[in-house]
Amino acid sequence: MVRLGRRAVSGGLTIFSGDFIARLIATIGSIVIARLLTPDEYGVIGIALIFPYMFSALTDLGMSNALIRYSSLENYRKYIASGLLFKLIIATIAGVSIFTLATPLSIVLTRPYIAPMLRVLSLYTFSYIVFSATTQIFTGRGKYWKRSLLVILQNIFRVSISIALILIGLRVYGAIWGFSISYTLTTLIALVFLFKYVKVFSIDFNVLKEMLRYSLPLYIPVILGIPIGQYLNILLAWFSTNEEIGNYRIAQNLLTPLSLVGSSISLALFSSFPLLLNEDYKLREAVRKASIYTTIVITPIALALVVFAEPITWLIYGEAYRLAPTYLAILALQGLLTPLGRYVIGNYFNAIGATTMTMRIRIFSTFIGVPLATVMVMNYGIIGLIISSLISNTTAIIYALYLANRKFSIRLNISDSAKALLAPISATIPTLIIINGLSTNYYTICIAIIAYITLLALTIPLFIHRDYLYDLKELTSELRVIGSILSKILTLELRVAKILGR
Repeated sequence: MVRLGRRAVSGGLTIFSGDFIARLIATIGSIVIARLLTPDEYGVIGIALIFPYMFSALTDLGMSNALIRYSSLENYRKYIASGLLFKLIIATIAGVSIFTLATPLSIVLTRPYIAPMLRVLSLYTFSYIVFSATTQIFTGRGKYWKRSLLVILQNIFRVSISIALILIGLRVYGAIWGFSISYTLTTLIALVFLFKYVKVFSIDFNVLKEMLRYSLPLYIPVILGIPIGQYLNILLAWFSTNEEIGNYRIAQNLLTPLSLVGSSISLALFSSFPLLLNEDYKLREAVRKASIYTTIVITPIALALVVFAEPITWLIYGEAYRLAPTYLAILALQGLLTPLGRYVIGNYFNAIGATTMTMRIRIFSTFIGVPLATVMVMNYGIIGLIISSLISNTTAIIYALYLANRKFSIRLNISDSAKALLAPISATIPTLIIINGLSTNYYTICIAIIAYITLLALTIPLFIHRDYLYDLKELTSELRVIGSILSKILTLELRVAKILGR
């Protein structure tokens, strides 16, 4: 279990470090682009990307998870060869479809003027699918640094190309071309890297059938969920203005710290759990502890985004995006679902091959969420979409816990996870008082940040047992550079815990 923990932590931190740099580049780029464009133009970019995202998801066939899982097996070369060539064929079909259907798709969005943009994005659609497949293969092989390097390069290319094209006068088209050109360049680089593992791409139909048997249960909910999700995006296009959609995109950009940490942890856990497939007790214990550790890491970030939503938006994007803070605060509340195993249970099901369980959970979430979201979007627009998503995700996680207990006798230590949640909550309340009691300026924000961090450092040992803090210290101690920093922080926390008798 120590080996699992160290691989999960090391892998998670490597992915996090790479994605952090990539997201930082993307965030800085989005700030510059948002300031170069009007809120209306910025909203158009999000609308133009609706169908490329939809086609990419619809053509996945659940192969994303399959590529990660099967790339880690002993005979990985045949899986990589078959899986990647299959994805190349699918990517070609998706790209051609976007190009040929650009005009009718733009009419569906009630914005015929975006048809030329969709034709440009057909290249992005093809490249995005192939690029994602390559990063999934590197994740399965444990080559986290290569995955991170590719993601960083892609963001550097996209931001620099987009800004350059906007500055020469292409405006929205400059940003659109930035997506297509950047993904094409990084896809070519990724394919060169992959020649180390497989030099000839061919499909072994027996191998492909094996992969599809694993992946299709993950894809069935996508068949239902993705078109429905895009249907809701279309509803947003009907019932929301470009300005509101632009604010929503800004809020999603500012949610980056939470989504970045969550995705890093998820990928690391999914690629690490299979190490204990033959040791059932240790796997159960790893799942139980993983829920507590993720709560310790993620919930402080989520509540910090809730507390600092308005000043963060004001500092980074200015006062023009006045709706974004509300959207961001509600979006960040999803982090409070972490104690229920949000980042753990699904990865456990997929790691052991129980993809039918994942399918059932997603279908359940879809049937709960779609009717609710439809009504909420039609009445409350984007806020309605965010709230309905939060409600459906909560019910889906509760259902997942029920299945985990009933089918596999997996029980999370929700009590200890809930105690871990009390620390950031205790730090949040006084910080909110400071922010609301003083005028919003740089000094107030600095005081509030210092107060939040200080209170968090003092309350973590109060509510979290020192055994968990000690485990985290052991797991991170051997990591390069950041390991020594984390070790010192956790040592300090352990001393406080000892003083408090924890």
